[in-house]
Amino acid sequence: MDDYNYNSIYGSGDPGLEDASEQRKMYPDYCGPNTASRYYGGYIIGGLIFLAMAVLFALLEKKAFLDTRAPFFLIAGGVMIIYGVIQYLYYRKVVLTYVQDVIPQIATPTRKTMNLQIRVTWANGTTDELTKRIYYRARARKLAGQKQIAGYDPNRKQWILI
Repeated sequence: MDDYNYNSIYGSGDPGLEDASEQRKMYPDYCGPNTASRYYGGYIIGGLIFLAMAVLFALLEKKAFLDTRAPFFLIAGGVMIIYGVIQYLYYRKVVLTYVQDVIPQIATPTRKTMNLQIRVTWANGTTDELTKRIYYRARARKLAGQKQIAGYDPNRKQWILI
């Protein structure tokens, strides 16, 4: 990601260019860290917190292990960690295509996690698409309106910010 030019502009400065594919900065396919892999890394940390809570409840309560709240936190933390590791490893190794500059906008402002709407250039034209729903409100507001780089995951048919 170090070789990406964040200072690139959308167009060449020629106001006569009508085709968005000529104006939008395109990059080669990308494989590496992205917002989805960072999200699922945080998901793993959440699972570890649940496991720590299970140990805490097991140690502090003077009851049998199964009579405490520990089994709930143990199961929930284990499931979160397993799911998070699988997703993290997938998104860490995914090859994103159609990598290009985008300016995301908030698409679903009322949900806990939300999509960002981006305008992308495909081989057959320009369309408005939604990113993977992994952004919390504060993070989405920080990313919205700022130039970002996005890529397309052809296996899961979704856009991801890099």
